[in-house]
Order: sequence, then C-alpha cells, then structure tokens
Amino acid sequence: MKYSKLTTCAVATCLSLLTQPAVSAEFGLFGDVNYSGNSASGSTSGFSLGGLDFYATTNITDNTRVFIEYVFEDGGDGLVTDLERLWISRRFGDELTLAFGRFHSPLGVWNRSYHHGALLQDTASRPFFLDFEDGAAGILPVHVVGALANGAISLASGEINYEAHISNGSSIDTSIAGLAATANNKPELDINVASDPDTSKTFGLRVTYTLDDAPLTLGIMYMNNSIAESAETGGLISAGGALIDQTITGLDLNFDGENIILLAEYYSLSNDSTVGDAQQHTSTAWYVQAGYKFNETNRVVYRRANLNFDATDAYYLLLGAAPASHDVIAYRFDLDATNAIKFEINNNNPDTGASDTSYTAQWSFMAP
Repeated sequence: MKYSKLTTCAVATCLSLLTQPAVSAEFGLFGDVNYSGNSASGSTSGFSLGGLDFYATTNITDNTRVFIEYVFEDGGDGLVTDLERLWISRRFGDELTLAFGRFHSPLGVWNRSYHHGALLQDTASRPFFLDFEDGAAGILPVHVVGALANGAISLASGEINYEAHISNGSSIDTSIAGLAATANNKPELDINVASDPDTSKTFGLRVTYTLDDAPLTLGIMYMNNSIAESAETGGLISAGGALIDQTITGLDLNFDGENIILLAEYYSLSNDSTVGDAQQHTSTAWYVQAGYKFNETNRVVYRRANLNFDATDAYYLLLGAAPASHDVIAYRFDLDATNAIKFEINNNNPDTGASDTSYTAQWSFMAP
C-alpha cells in the first residue's frame, strides 16, 4: 500500500487516541539505520533506513487488550506503510487468552520473539528463510489473520505454554502479472487480510516447555496450510483452487545462560502440489545460532542457516526461491537499554550460482 496523507492521518489518529491518559496506553517505536555493501560484482555500498515501527497497546477493560503495529519502510519503489499486527484479546485466566486479528504466526523462537524491531535481535539480519512474506527470501507464512488462543500451565518442574490458531489460508497469484518482478524480484505469499480465497482454513499449534531450574525452552510446532490460487484470470488453475497442500512441522530451542546464548530451529515442509509435476515434496530449513556474552554490553554471535528443497517443488518455483546456506558472524555493543550498534558479515552460498559476502553496520534503537 502506497504511503499517503490519508494513511498518515489514520495512523496518527489511532495512536493519538490510544495514548490518551484516559485509556492508559503504552506507545513505542523501533527503528534502525544501516550502512551495507556486498562483494558481488557491480554492487555498491551505501546508507539505508530500516523499517520505522510504531506500536500501541492498551487494556480497554481489566481483561481486554488491544494492540496495533504499523511499519513504515522503503518498498523499493517508494515509501510504504504496512499494518503488521492488529488484534483484540480477552484473558480468561492463565490457562486461556483468546484473540482475533492479525498476528505473527506461532512458528519457532525467532518469529514469536523478535518481530519487526531490529534492536530485539543480536544480528542485523534475520535467518534468511524467515524473512517476511514481502521480503527478498520469504518462504513461510510468518503472519496469519484469524483467531489465536494461548495460555500457560504450571508444572512441578517448569511451565508449558501453548499457542493455537485458525486463520485464513495463504495464496499466490500465478498469473503473468502476479509472477512479474516485484520490488524484491519475487512473487509474494499473500496471507489474505480481507478474505480467504478458498474454503480451507489454516491451523497451527506451537507448544513450549520451559524448565524452572535452567534458562532453557524447548518447542514443537505444526501448521497445515492450503495455498490457493488468487488470480481472477490467467492463473495456473481457477481462482480459489488449491495450488499446494502444505504441512509444516518443526522443533525449536532457546538457551539464554549467563554467558552462552543458543537458538536453533528446524522446519520440515511437506508440499503436495496440484501444479507443476503434481507431486509431493519434502524440504527442510534450519538454523543454529550461538553467542557469547563478554559482559552486559558486548556479545559476539555466529549463525548458520540452510534451506534445501527439490528443484521440481512447485511451491518454491512459484515463489522464486533458491536453496542456499548462509554463514553469519556478528558483534553487538549495547550503548544502553534503548540502542545498540551491530556489525555483521553474511556469507551467502547458493546451491547454484556464485556466492557473495555482504557486510552491514547497523545502529538500532527504541523509544519506549
């Protein structure tokens, strides 16, 4: 959606209303400024602005909460604004909170923890395959629109948390217009904010277990997602038909010790296609990130991420994705609790084609 005076007015009005003392709202923003370059032939280095993330949340009653998040960013052909999250929730107790709206999908540690604020993560970049749907490498439905239930159950040795959702399915426009080059030179996986193109709904579940006597959380996840044709004309199949029946399963781990940090996620994607070779393919995506804290303000991180799939898997062909591995080394220095400077080197090794190395210096911040 193009940036406009109307959009600015709407955002400003919503945030102004939410930040009035009468409703006791919490308001904040995240932002980052970058200097980056790449070793690829013909590339140039330069400065860039990251997304400017505004959020507001308020309890409109004792047990009912509203959250709004807008991100302003360069979409490649000008400034755009995206409504990233919008939900209303009702708490019935520790065991159950029910919410309706647009959420980050309950897929793994990264997607549920770091959202759109660069300050929250130790590296300047996300694991490449966990990019947002409109990003250069996004392959997963990292947002959903629907209903979400979550809660916590205390045990003698720890705590179990769950998140379960039912939501609109994903879709891809396979017409020539839909598959044409976009700002990121790839088609986009649409999460369907306004409607669902077919009758199938997406279901997902993530369950985590956190130990009481160790800074360790283990998680398992599941999602069943029917990816529909959204082209009204000129698509591979009729509008609303199922292109891919997708099942995602996975595991995740989060260890945050006194000096050692460890994050890991593993995804298995089963894509049963009705187009292309009309076969079922299984692919994998994973990352492992290990970090060392020298003290409260200095840390160093290494991450390896990998995406592997069959060359004939129609899902990745439609999205213009490529199998690859990335090795990332990063250093983070916290100036204080509100801003940090990061330096990152990211080596991209595609299965086919030449590898390249990018470097980024980032100053990220928040205004609580």
